[in-house]
Amino acid sequence: MPGARAAIALGLTVALALFFLSWESGQSGNESISTEVDKMSAYEKLTEAAETYFKVWNTHDVKELAKCFIEKDAMLTDWDIQKDEKYKNGYVMGTDNVVAANGGIFKNVPTIKIEPKRILVDTKESSAVCEILVHIGDQEKTVLQVVDVIDFDSDYKIKRVRAYLLSTKSTDPK
Repeated sequence: MPGARAAIALGLTVALALFFLSWESGQSGNESISTEVDKMSAYEKLTEAAETYFKVWNTHDVKELAKCFIEKDAMLTDWDIQKDEKYKNGYVMGTDNVVAANGGIFKNVPTIKIEPKRILVDTKESSAVCEILVHIGDQEKTVLQVVDVIDFDSDYKIKRVRAYLLSTKSTDPK
């Protein structure tokens, strides 16, 4: 039964993320892409941008990671940032600060790696909803099940990352 609960939770989280993407669509002012060829091209570019972000993230190279984001005003929020008192608004604002926050993760958890499981893109909103597994690399073999919602600009640079923790489990059979 716990597996069914996790599947339901994942389904609800993805549905919620897609709802937020749809809800924000009326507020964003983004232009729709007009032809199927353009949509396919945008689909491929968004998917590639998300995949590249995760590959670079796994290198822990903050200089390369910075290249994945827009120049100045990127934004990041996740379950830890929302609880951290130094981030009074519940998010990190500014590309340098976002990259530094990720650098802090790399420093504190040097064995951390992301395994993308599924990437769903919305070409109209230039967004991706990504189901990922975060492998902490500890003795307990802790794995976090996470959904990232990533918004991109017209050059496929990341404007915003919203990370939602679904579950935490240890794969150690002890």
